[in-house]
Amino acid sequence: MSTKQQTLKAPISFSGKGLHTGVKVTMTVNPADADTGIVFRRTDIEGQPIIPALCDNVVDTSRGTTIESGGHRVSTIEHIMSALWTLGVDNAVIDIDAGETPIMDGSACAYAKAITEVGITDQQAERKFYHVTEKMVYTIPEKGVAIILYPDDEFSSLRYCRRLFSSEPMPAEATVSEKSSSSRSNSASTARLSSAHASMATDVSLSISSSISLPGVQVQPTTNISVP
Repeated sequence: MSTKQQTLKAPISFSGKGLHTGVKVTMTVNPADADTGIVFRRTDIEGQPIIPALCDNVVDTSRGTTIESGGHRVSTIEHIMSALWTLGVDNAVIDIDAGETPIMDGSACAYAKAITEVGITDQQAERKFYHVTEKMVYTIPEKGVAIILYPDDEFSSLRYCRRLFSSEPMPAEATVSEKSSSSRSNSASTARLSSAHASMATDVSLSISSSISLPGVQVQPTTNISVP
């Protein structure tokens, strides 16, 4: 895994409708300078305000992730953000001409495929890392939700996820079914934490406990997902 910050080799564009607004939207993900982080630029608003994709700017998560800065919002950003994270893009300026990203097929697949095809390039600046040295727990008792991070020096999700969108075959020992039985009971997927300057954490195990109630759907209160 590169320790250098990375950005796209060229812009990539997407057009479609917003899932919740139904508004037609065009979104272009542009290469950006080192230490830019991931930022959205509302080209449909005078002055083209910038909305950094930071946890401090999250204002709503009821039906998707919405961020706001200076009174301007962008919603349903989770799919493009997950594609950028998975494929190691630290810096990008995302031009968008509406208040919601295009839903595409309902997943991050179209975004990930386009990023893979255009490619990414190393930049001069070094990445900045969070290093988890002890168990960390965050809970919302009234919602029955818990997130637990464990130090883990054995694997990195960034390597694992990149294989999913590359021609490199997955090794037999890396399948979830074979690995899950030997993983620690509270082990789950590795997490990377992002900030404005593409700070990240690798080699971390994440356990998520949640109680979910949906019509016609039964979900166990605790779900652990193990990946190599």
